[in-house]
Amino acid sequence: MESRTYLILKYVVIGLLLLISAITWSHSIDRFISERDELVLQFEQIFQTLSLPIRMAQLSLEEEITELPQPVYGVSLSEIGDTYLYRLELLEAKEDLIEIDPWS
Repeated sequence: MESRTYLILKYVVIGLLLLISAITWSHSIDRFISERDELVLQFEQIFQTLSLPIRMAQLSLEEEITELPQPVYGVSLSEIGDTYLYRLELLEAKEDLIEIDPWS
């Protein structure tokens, strides 16, 4: 008689554990679906943070770029870099200018 009661109790406990497990999994899946974009962004940020030193080491092993992949005639690579910085300085100076309305 005791073994039968023990068996019933065992099945009830196993059934409750399965029910709790199913509810927990369904809640976790539902939460993952609703917050998937945020979780993916967090995992991507963690992955990028961990892989940054590896990518930096790989880039440091590559040769320095001395030629442009597209033809630009009559201009060296350093001159192109200088023109980019010059344009950037012009844009910053333009933002600092105060516009004056001639009609006021």
